[in-house]
Amino acid sequence: MKSFRYVDSIFTDEAHLLINQGKITTLEQLNIYFHSWMESYNNRVHRTTKQTPKHRFEASSESIRHMTAEELQTLFLWGEERSVRKTSVVEIEGNVYDVDTSLKGKKIQVRYNPFDLSMIQIWNDVRYEDARSAELRSQKHSKLPADQEEAQTTAIGSNYLERLKAEQEAKKRKELGTTSFAKLKEKKKRGDLPC
Repeated sequence: MKSFRYVDSIFTDEAHLLINQGKITTLEQLNIYFHSWMESYNNRVHRTTKQTPKHRFEASSESIRHMTAEELQTLFLWGEERSVRKTSVVEIEGNVYDVDTSLKGKKIQVRYNPFDLSMIQIWNDVRYEDARSAELRSQKHSKLPADQEEAQTTAIGSNYLERLKAEQEAKKRKELGTTSFAKLKEKKKRGDLPC
């Protein structure tokens, strides 16, 4: 969790500057800047460990556990306790969901995606069949933050991410080198290159 706090405290502020300046307008652009930032972070020597995060990770003997898309989605579900009515329904945000009749009158845990309330998970020690809405009045949860149009400001601030990306691109160009057509032509004349 410490690494997430670090990303949130360092990268997020820098990214917001570029977003507010209109320099990041798509998720693809954000991912490009994030990749540059992560490459820099992973290759910087940590004060405590005296190693780069990349080297430390590569030297680790622990196996990597990959999660399925469904497992990842469940990590971000919201949950709350509800009482099942005598009619075998629960209500969330004005939406009514039919649940298993054996749960009548019981307290259950409901888990759901706050951006899509068309279906919810039903839990009572074990997971029951997901409940679809019988009556859908609200597609999103009311406690989600409202999308606010942020004014495009010419924020005076660091352009660290832009500099970082440019430095990494220059380094890659230097490593790859450039093709000199004059040198190729000269080598061809000398017979160093096949036709």
